[in-house]
Amino acid sequence: MKLTETKQGQKVKIVDVNAPLFLRRRIFELGFSPSTVVFVYAMQRKGIGGVYAVRGAVLGVDKKIAKNILVEPI
Repeated sequence: MKLTETKQGQKVKIVDVNAPLFLRRRIFELGFSPSTVVFVYAMQRKGIGGVYAVRGAVLGVDKKIAKNILVEPI
């Protein structure tokens, strides 16, 4: 499932990042790499994006980026 399909309070593990190389590199720089655990703090209404805790940081990520991150529930 995509990171955008998660629910608030859910813990997930990143499986893969399907994005063009320039975007993939930026996603990895933010800490969203395969086998990383992510906690979903909040999902914005109307699918704008979400707030995620990853590797000790809390980040707001736009839906356009989050839809490229594939995850599995823990």
